[in-house]
Amino acid sequence: MALVSSYWVYSEYSFTVSRRDVLAAGRLRAQQVAEAARQQLSATFRGVDYLLQTLRRDYARAPERFKLLATQGLALLPASAEAQILIYDAQGRLIETSGVAPAWHSIADASFFQEQRAQAFDDGLTMGEARREEAGTRWVVPMARPILTTEGFGGVIVMLVSPQFLSEELSLVVLGRNDTVGAVHIPDGTYLARSSEVGTLLGRAVKVSRPYLRPDAPAQGVFTAVATHEPIERIYAWARLRDLPVVIFVGLSTADMLAPHDAAVTAHRWTNLLGTLALIGLAAALILLALRNVRQRAALARQEALYHALFDQNHSVKLLTDPRDGRILAANAAAASFYGYTREQLTGMNIADINCLSRDEIARCMAEAKTGVPPSFVFPHRLASGAIRMVEVFSGPVTAGKDTALYSIIHDVTDRFELERSLRESEARYRGIFEAVPAGMLLVDESGEVVAWNEQALQILRSDAAGLKARAIPLLDAKGEAVPHARRPSVRCLQEDIREELYIVSDAEGRRVWVSVEGRRFQPAGAGAPTGAILAFSDITRAVQLEEEVLISERVFEAAAEGIMVTDGKWEIIRVNPAFGEITGYRAEDVLGQKPKMLAWGRNGLSFYRPIFKSLATKRSWEGDIANRRRDGKLSVERTVVSAIVQSDGRLSGYVALMSDITARKHQEEEIWLRANFDAPTGLPNRTLLADRIEQALTLKRHPQGLVGVLFIDLDRFKPVNDRWGHAAGDELLTLVARRLSGAMRAEDTVARVGGDEFIIFLPRIETQDEAMAVATKVLDLLNEPFTLSVGEANISACVGVAVGRSGITSAESLIRRADAAMYRGKTSGRSRVVAFAEQEEQATA
Repeated sequence: MALVSSYWVYSEYSFTVSRRDVLAAGRLRAQQVAEAARQQLSATFRGVDYLLQTLRRDYARAPERFKLLATQGLALLPASAEAQILIYDAQGRLIETSGVAPAWHSIADASFFQEQRAQAFDDGLTMGEARREEAGTRWVVPMARPILTTEGFGGVIVMLVSPQFLSEELSLVVLGRNDTVGAVHIPDGTYLARSSEVGTLLGRAVKVSRPYLRPDAPAQGVFTAVATHEPIERIYAWARLRDLPVVIFVGLSTADMLAPHDAAVTAHRWTNLLGTLALIGLAAALILLALRNVRQRAALARQEALYHALFDQNHSVKLLTDPRDGRILAANAAAASFYGYTREQLTGMNIADINCLSRDEIARCMAEAKTGVPPSFVFPHRLASGAIRMVEVFSGPVTAGKDTALYSIIHDVTDRFELERSLRESEARYRGIFEAVPAGMLLVDESGEVVAWNEQALQILRSDAAGLKARAIPLLDAKGEAVPHARRPSVRCLQEDIREELYIVSDAEGRRVWVSVEGRRFQPAGAGAPTGAILAFSDITRAVQLEEEVLISERVFEAAAEGIMVTDGKWEIIRVNPAFGEITGYRAEDVLGQKPKMLAWGRNGLSFYRPIFKSLATKRSWEGDIANRRRDGKLSVERTVVSAIVQSDGRLSGYVALMSDITARKHQEEEIWLRANFDAPTGLPNRTLLADRIEQALTLKRHPQGLVGVLFIDLDRFKPVNDRWGHAAGDELLTLVARRLSGAMRAEDTVARVGGDEFIIFLPRIETQDEAMAVATKVLDLLNEPFTLSVGEANISACVGVAVGRSGITSAESLIRRADAAMYRGKTSGRSRVVAFAEQEEQATA
């Protein structure tokens, strides 16, 4: 029993030890996978950073070609990247975008933008946390580099990539069903990528207790914990990216890792149980079984540690070769998938069968690999399909017993080589651009020597190569004085930047040529002297001549008596002359950048401006009167002529408006119209305007049964008021009558004065004659009430004649005559009464 107990204790202890060994091997494997994933994602970020730097340099040289260059650059990335390039200014406002719809119009509040702006002249790559676009639900990961100018921070160039793209890159590190690999942003721990369920985890973070989120966390590490979002215990290993706030983590499920071990342990326990039962009868069989169990456990541990943890389960391409003759001793499943052979075929091959180098070169490289120097090699490898792929091989010696083999991890770097080839082509292209650029270009090295120039520089400076290098070109400043040697731009360019300086050179015929010079120094990333400078020359002789012509035009513009307003193509005011200020009361600084609608007085709607825009679109001009409001609030009317500014290529670049103040003339015209249509003492429409309104109403034909009514009112006892208190009192009484009648009528009715004490009320919409009679009775009652004048109280009355006509049939004058006839009949039969026109009176009024 003591022997059986000892054996069971030993077996359980060995199971515990083997379990610990499996977990230790898992920790080591997790670290190796994390390092492989870090290298994979680092290579991706290096490619993105190189593309950002290239596009930033291209944008600085040719901003107008940004979209084309960005499209060409993004074509180097896989379609799954869903990448977009954006340019933002120093305030975070969007300037350019490679896509149709920008992700964000402003990034002023983004942490990565604020970090870039705070770093001033520090040119480094910055990565932000995953963010949603302004429109839609798509998540993107921003990577940015600053746009630095001589004045400082000028904005950022940002590349947005899809988290799914980064997740696909990490998914190349193939893991088990319950294993995971991902990337998080630090220090907040939000997800940037994950091999599974990344779509549901974006915007969320790992547990704050994760050790790699601590400020003092090392670059690499390993720990065991339960997953943040799943009830799974895993061994986690992390590897931090250099220079970027990103941590790569790999989580290997302890349950999956221990499953084969636990199954073996269970089997061993059953075996031990049977052995224990047999040992009661056969002690010798127990000793044999124990020895066999020890040998199997040791073999299983070695097999598990060597192949399963470090070789077979790793999805990086791995080979084990004999350094003596190059035989492939072992290959994992990833190697078979990569090369297109089965593992058995690879094991029977020589490394020379897939390596395109000669056998002597292969032997030399294998000898170097045994020493560990260098740590990696780059080879062309041939696949089973015949395709050649460039691979980077990390190879080193491993010892198993007395045998030494080369353990190689192989990465496919063909895409990186293609990118380098593209860079070489880009360099050649930029050399061609240097020669083809229409401006003269000249390079000065750190010692101040002229080392390169293009043909255009020789033509502009009227010199040959020897004169250019010797700085022997006669050079005058803008005042025509000779420039000393120490003040030449090519001499000063290493001490200061040259900014649009003007010089004069002479051609062979002695004619002066104006030259504009700009120069920039090549500043190293850190502090130190400039490594060189570039000068650009432009022949601006024609521009100088045009400037003189523009100066003449400028004087005409300033002296013009008409107001002149110039806008750009978006109708934003870019210039006005002094006469504009005299007409509108606005100074130039009040209106620049504004739109002409700021002058509008608020009553000209879209129907007023639509014909203007139509005429400008078709005829490129418009002329008419516009009512505007001056700065002091007064209304003014300007005779305005608007003309479109069209370039020689047909492109519309803006508009120019000539304005003449015709306010006084308009007031005169309005006064004449008022006198012709309104009664001066009462302000009521006169007979002319009344007849016009009646005619308009009669022509409308609102409905077949529609009627209109006219009430002809003649005041009674008006003359005694004039006789007693004078004409002033009579005018005051007429005004009060007008107010009382107007206040009692509908808005659509018209009250008019047509004679001394005669008024007419026009009813444009009635149903029956009784309705008109009711209004007349109401009028009579109103006029029978006393009127309080400034000189005393006056009592008057009136006779009201009523005439009704049908729309579209009766004329205005006919209706007025009928109402007048009815009123006259009322006068002759007595006062203060309402009389309707009778049909038998028609002949009398004709």
